[in-house]
Amino acid sequence: MFMLVIGLLVLSTYMHTAESCCCMPEKFELHEYVEDIFTWPSAMIQTGYANISFDLEVKKSVFFFYDVKLNGKDVPTPTYLFDHSSGFVYVYDLRSKYCKKMPIGRMNPVCVPAYQSTYNTHLGAAKEMLFVKTYQSTAGNQTTSTTVTKEKCYLISSELNDSEYPISLRRQFYGTTLGIKDMSVFKIPAICKKIFWNTQEIPEVSRRVFHPFYL
Repeated sequence: MFMLVIGLLVLSTYMHTAESCCCMPEKFELHEYVEDIFTWPSAMIQTGYANISFDLEVKKSVFFFYDVKLNGKDVPTPTYLFDHSSGFVYVYDLRSKYCKKMPIGRMNPVCVPAYQSTYNTHLGAAKEMLFVKTYQSTAGNQTTSTTVTKEKCYLISSELNDSEYPISLRRQFYGTTLGIKDMSVFKIPAICKKIFWNTQEIPEVSRRVFHPFYL
């Protein structure tokens, strides 16, 4: 099963701390590639893509996952629609006519937490040069690094490595645009409008965390 970080999604939704290095804009859309490698308790590689729309003003965000694979095999993955204005997250699959909703807390901006060290570098060269900043931190067995544009704090990549298990979690962000092209992406599907919320485990979700903004 593809491992979505439902615990982190419901409890905090987005990386945010009282002390943050910088934050993404309040309204944006982007694409993401995810690669997670686990060697414990068994070896596995999970990869996938997500189209993400985020609007702090209307307090909504949506994550459309596609081409998700576990050890090379396709894994059906639901869409996550966070409606903080009503206090619920909707997890649904229109093809199977499946929907479940659960309560969530307040919506936070997408921020890079305060890290122990930073360094500046660049991508490309000459007129095509892009200045970036990488934040790094170590806590216990885990080392985390996040790279953003030096100006505006647009996400480029993030990586987490754990020396104990070990695991490696990598994210690549691309195609970032400001604003929301089509607000209908936040529309609650008809199949979700007559259901009651519950906290039972969602199909295709396990306890190990997968999250598009796991920084």
